[in-house]
Amino acid sequence: MKKLAMVIAIFTMVSIMDAKASIRRRSTLDIQPRFSFYTNFDDTQFGLGGDVIFNPFRRMGVRLEFAELLFNQGTIFFLNHGVLKTMPKVDMLFYMAGHQLQPYIHAGFGLVTGEGATFLIMGGGLGIDYFVSKKMALNFEPGLYFAHASNGTSDSDLLLRLTAGTKFIVLP
Repeated sequence: MKKLAMVIAIFTMVSIMDAKASIRRRSTLDIQPRFSFYTNFDDTQFGLGGDVIFNPFRRMGVRLEFAELLFNQGTIFFLNHGVLKTMPKVDMLFYMAGHQLQPYIHAGFGLVTGEGATFLIMGGGLGIDYFVSKKMALNFEPGLYFAHASNGTSDSDLLLRLTAGTKFIVLP
């Protein structure tokens, strides 16, 4: 009889619990200062930058890489331009189910033409947000990018980018 009561109690608890996957309500607008490491396996760059993230839907966001300060054989500041002059780079963010730990996939591109040259960068990767409070998350994001520069002669490169930063929620 005790076994039957235990099975009924477990069945009742499971049936009244919420079975949905925990999905964190995304904020409308985020700001993300970040530290980036770039390498094409021959040359290395480090950067301090900032992104603006707009999340119009629960599972999808748009990120604009706004500014970056690069360190490699000198210091270079880019406002709306970046590695290979291809910013503003726009990424689509696709969020997966999660609450405190929020994984996502990112993919995007950047394109600049002018002065007899065309610069294109495309890429993507994975990312993860770890929410330490309702207004702040720690972020880590590896990605691979294909960069192409054309100015009469073509030059293509594959870049690895590792980024760590903090997301601050501006508009919930």
